[in-house]
Amino acid sequence: MITSEENIEIGEFLKEKNLPLDLRVEILDHIREQLSHKMEVESKDFYLAFSEIKESWKEDLVMKKTFFIRESRTNIHRKTNRKADLEILKKSGLYFAIYFLLSSSFLYFNKTLAHNFILGIYSLMTFMYLWLLLFNYKMLKITAKSKRRKISYLQQGTAVFTMVGIFIPVYVLFDFENKFDRYYLSIFNLINHGEITVILFATLFTLNIYAYGWLYGFINFLEYKKSLKILEQKINFKL
Repeated sequence: MITSEENIEIGEFLKEKNLPLDLRVEILDHIREQLSHKMEVESKDFYLAFSEIKESWKEDLVMKKTFFIRESRTNIHRKTNRKADLEILKKSGLYFAIYFLLSSSFLYFNKTLAHNFILGIYSLMTFMYLWLLLFNYKMLKITAKSKRRKISYLQQGTAVFTMVGIFIPVYVLFDFENKFDRYYLSIFNLINHGEITVILFATLFTLNIYAYGWLYGFINFLEYKKSLKILEQKINFKL
């Protein structure tokens, strides 16, 4: 049985590792399980068992800096982040592919249908963002860099949801008719005359990148919300 003093010592060991709270709690659970096994099954005292466990976690808890991230992070933090991000990129890529295929098909066969579909999707995204912001303001607020508390490794991806939610009305919905007409004309000239223009790339980027960014951010938001619920259940965490 691990005592409260021993629990404090385990917590102190991880405190200096700059881990987000959800990952720290998960690692603590693993360490406690390993300690219980070594102490109860292998009949080792706490200090011997803990020293062996610290050695086994040594590689995962090595702190490193990267070119893109200024702060030092452990190997396990970076690996967990990469794994989660890859899964979310795949999911958002799949949903975006469906959106892109539908909008491209509508664009080819019926201009009005394509217009209404793209406008409807972005209007829905804006409405959903505002609705979720209304009921999850505190949760989304702390994903902003200046206010960020290290609660979850999913916070950074969730910040994309907030950023894109703000950008869509400004860069997509504002003057949408003009943007869509330029997009349609550029696609028409590409298909019929093989013309590749700067306007084509600009409108293709504008009318698609924000849809992908919203999907990526939204999936991060859902996973982040799940992570907060787990923390609430495990350690009674409150924002």
